Formats: sequence, structure tokens, C-alpha cells
Amino acid sequence: MASKKGIALTAGIAGAIVGSSFLIWYIPQSSPGTLIGPPRADNEVIGDVYARQNDLAAGIDMKFEQWKNDDLGAGDMSAQIVSTTSQIENMRQDLNNRQPAQEWRESYDLYMQALDSYTAYLDALKLKVDGGDKTDPDPVLKQHWQDLVDQSVEAMPS
Repeated sequence: MASKKGIALTAGIAGAIVGSSFLIWYIPQSSPGTLIGPPRADNEVIGDVYARQNDLAAGIDMKFEQWKNDDLGAGDMSAQIVSTTSQIENMRQDLNNRQPAQEWRESYDLYMQALDSYTAYLDALKLKVDGGDKTDPDPVLKQHWQDLVDQSVEAMPS
């Protein structure tokens, strides 16, 4: 004879299997296409990278000023720079993995150069923070990546 505990356990397992099977069928039916979005246009991809990179740059500049004013610890600032560098590398991969139309290639190439230049700027910031040097890094580094971003925007087709 089967025990009540064994019957309850078997019923519970069977209910879980039936419930999960239903969910596996129901979720794709109720929200088709949410797992894989529609293909993105070249201007959307580079526009997204542009917006995210500008947000990160503004955030890092603000944090660096806070660090210079002793409102942020060196460890926190260094961690912020490492996180930003990682996000920039992901953005570069987004652009690099993309196969843009011919008219977008120059803009994409210039923006990847801008991201590389921004990474060099972040490396210079990290050296300043790690060394306790509260002066701004060489302004040429910042100007270079900003110039490349401007060139990329100018190269975008109309």
C-alpha cells in the first residue's frame, strides 16, 4: 500500500510537470517576439552607443570631480572607472559585431576609434586616482576622443 506522503509527493511532482509544461507553451503564445527583438537599423545601434557613452562620460567626469574634492574614495572611483571601461568595451563589441551598410561604415569605424581613445582617457584617469594625483589628465586625451565622436557624427548619412 502506498502511504499518504508518497501519494501527495507524486501528485505534487505531476502537478509541477503539468504546470511547467503549460507555462512553456503559454509564455511564447502570450508575448511573441519578446525574446528576440526586431533587427535594429544602423542609426539605432550607433545612436544607442552614442547616448550610453555620453552618459558614462558625464558620470565619470562628475565622479572624478567628487574624488578631487574628497567627496568620493579612491577605491570607489577606481571601481567606477573599471566598470565604465568594461561597459565601453561592450559598446565597442556592439559596433564591431555589426555589419553596417556601406554608407554607415565610416561613422562606425570612427566611433570605434573614439571608444578606443576614450578607453585611453579612462586609463589616464585611473593612473591619476591610483597615484593620488588630483590634477586633470592631459586635456589632449579628452579632446581627441571628443573630436573622433564629432567626426563620426559628421560622417553619418543624412
